[in-house]
Amino acid sequence: NNVAGGKQVRFGETGWSSSGNTGPSPLTLANEIAYAQKIKCAAASAGFDYFYFEAKNANWKQGAVASEQNFGIFDAGFTPKFDFNLLNVC
Repeated sequence: NNVAGGKQVRFGETGWSSSGNTGPSPLTLANEIAYAQKIKCAAASAGFDYFYFEAKNANWKQGAVASEQNFGIFDAGFTPKFDFNLLNVC
């Protein structure tokens, strides 16, 4: 897959919020897991690197909407929000 003239491709930031309401795509933990699986598999298949946004929920963003606070794959206390073995299934 030569989409960048032989140069390495990296997604600078990708992720899915597990809570909130921003429109037609539900922000749920199930959809966060599904998105994480899909991006991991797609990136591996295409040979792309990526940086997942973000490590833990951002409860410190006081006043922000719920969708902005819940992108973490860990909760605010660094407890995994789901079983990361689920990401090994493509």
